[in-house]
Amino acid sequence: MVVFGFTRRRVVPSASSGPEVRGEDPMVVAKRLSDVVFDLVVVPAKVQQGVPSPIIAQILGTLAGVSSQFVALSALRDGDPACTGSATPLLTLIGQDGETYLFGDAINRPVLESPHSVWELVGGVTQRMGEPVPDVRAIAAVVMERVGGPDFDRCPDLPPDAPRARDALVLSGLIGRLRHELPTDHLPAVFALAYQRMVQTDHDVDPSVDVVQCARVMMHSAIAMSKLRHDLGALTPTTA
Repeated sequence: MVVFGFTRRRVVPSASSGPEVRGEDPMVVAKRLSDVVFDLVVVPAKVQQGVPSPIIAQILGTLAGVSSQFVALSALRDGDPACTGSATPLLTLIGQDGETYLFGDAINRPVLESPHSVWELVGGVTQRMGEPVPDVRAIAAVVMERVGGPDFDRCPDLPPDAPRARDALVLSGLIGRLRHELPTDHLPAVFALAYQRMVQTDHDVDPSVDVVQCARVMMHSAIAMSKLRHDLGALTPTTA
């Protein structure tokens, strides 16, 4: 299937017993898997099809957002005190568009607040490159203002005719294939690390790419897609 100008490819995870059995640092595993995502998503889009980096950032942000929702709902299901101890772990809202939206500390944690959150990695690489770090609270406020509206997942930093963030949901099978390879908490980091590699490469070889714009797009799509309720049945582990 051609998505955003490139062909969706099958991910083949490594044969393993999982990082917890191997004793590997989960972030080391996440970095290795991010290279898989880079090769399967970023390279075909950018090199073969000429998709602009901000659009690729939106794709990676969508996948980071969906995986963040999966992390949050899995943690609540498992009774993780990091989520269940919050006063507002999860709130549900039906928007005017009929879609279900999720809010609360459990959703915010993997996107914005954990030590390996999407924002920690996106903001961190932006700062290391010496670029202005976007105001993530302002980005989140824009997302909140658009909940239930037609522009909810249209990033204001992209042209009006650009794909919507939800258009990249056809690639969410990547999450299901990769989640067996590392602790669930670290899934969003895989896509954020792939984003890091893309913008670092752009920063080194293509100065025309606006990496601050890419950071805003990445975070807008990640925040939005973490809140729009998805069917995560294919990603959720079965219980005996």
